[in-house]
Amino acid sequence: SRSITVDILLFGFVALCWMLLEARRLAMRHVWLYVLASVFIAISAAFPAFLIHRERTLAAREGGASAGTLGPSDLLWLLGVGAAGVGYTLLALPG
Repeated sequence: SRSITVDILLFGFVALCWMLLEARRLAMRHVWLYVLASVFIAISAAFPAFLIHRERTLAAREGGASAGTLGPSDLLWLLGVGAAGVGYTLLALPG
């Protein structure tokens, strides 16, 4: 248990450093919201949200018609993975 805690804390530190540097490089606004979410919610939720924001920022710079959007098959796949995760969590709960 101590090993996983140290691992998560080290990942969190490195991820926060990279998020701040990348946000500054790309002139992304409101990066402090991701830092707060990392501390008060979870790095496992804030880091993917930051990556989505980063990808949308990069896509907006390129200016494609479908920049930063998900297609119907992407949404269905994400919904299926999310449902599987929720189902597994509910089955793993004690009692």
